[in-house]
Amino acid sequence: MKIAIDARHISKGGIGEYIREILNRITHEKNLSFLVIAINEEDFSTIKALKLEGVNIIRGPKMFSIREQIWLAKFCRTYKPDIFFSPHVTFPVFSSCSKVLTVHDTIWLNYPQYATSQLARLYFLVMLKLAAWKCKRIICISKSTASDFSHWTGVNSNRIEIIYNGVNLTREHPNISQQLDLPYFVYVGNWKPWKRVPDLIAAFELVDVACANQKVRPKLILAGRHNYNHSDDIASRIQSSTAKEYIQVLGELNRSQLNSLIAGSIALVNPSEYEGFGLTLVEAMALGTAVIAANGGSVPEVMGNAGILVQPRDVNSLSHAMLSVMNNAELRNTLTECGKNKVNEFSWEKTAQLTLNVLLDAGK
Repeated sequence: MKIAIDARHISKGGIGEYIREILNRITHEKNLSFLVIAINEEDFSTIKALKLEGVNIIRGPKMFSIREQIWLAKFCRTYKPDIFFSPHVTFPVFSSCSKVLTVHDTIWLNYPQYATSQLARLYFLVMLKLAAWKCKRIICISKSTASDFSHWTGVNSNRIEIIYNGVNLTREHPNISQQLDLPYFVYVGNWKPWKRVPDLIAAFELVDVACANQKVRPKLILAGRHNYNHSDDIASRIQSSTAKEYIQVLGELNRSQLNSLIAGSIALVNPSEYEGFGLTLVEAMALGTAVIAANGGSVPEVMGNAGILVQPRDVNSLSHAMLSVMNNAELRNTLTECGKNKVNEFSWEKTAQLTLNVLLDAGK
């Protein structure tokens, strides 16, 4: 069987990790050949670093354009894949080949104010509705995402497969936490508007006030890509913060550094208003770190009772949760143990195998 995989997001954030983890596992299957679409040299380097077998890498066009759809249709006519797997919203609309698409979230539909533009939101909605019509199967990474997708498209639930993301951690990593003044809370993620980073800064300011007379005051570490619209506003917010002396921005780190940073923290804090899955929450639980998160989207489903949930935008509740975890070792230990048990539900091996099963079934 010949499987085409659109990997043009392989070098980007959470979707990139999803593509890499699945590619790294399913391409070793016998009696299967793979066509992998990449877009630039960074993508090619990322794919080659995986050292995949039986994979033909093909340069594709930029995403989200008319030219893209013309190219994808020609690609399917030329290479005749038995199944086309799209791990993101775009797919070959004008091809009759069997298609499987993964939906990670519907943030722009649920919260129109967060879309980069109303035209982009309309494109996203149209593509999801076309996917509901033309794709043989739809994979959603959580029940919450599946419910949202069904709401916006009216798709029959028997065509939706819920396959959770996994977690795959390198246990050996440099102890970056030793380079920081402890203790500290950590946020790992981007600064997109729905991530609500300003809420975290405001909550930390309340924590800082409560700890003003303590000998050791906690820090807030912000890690992750932040070159997005409104990032300058957040940078200015940090500079004007009453707790700016205790807020540190590290930017992007490699996987080992992130693991060390998370493992050495008091807690990972995620104030995001919406998550399609919440990969960093699962990674923190796997590393034995307490998690505090806003209960938006799939977070209650993925985290269960293994962390502290607060209402999105509720700065007071968020600061109270941070203080509770910091000052209560028994609570931290309880959350750690619950997290370690919960994380057993998620593995990339399981994700990849279930995804491959869907692809093989759709390609029949």
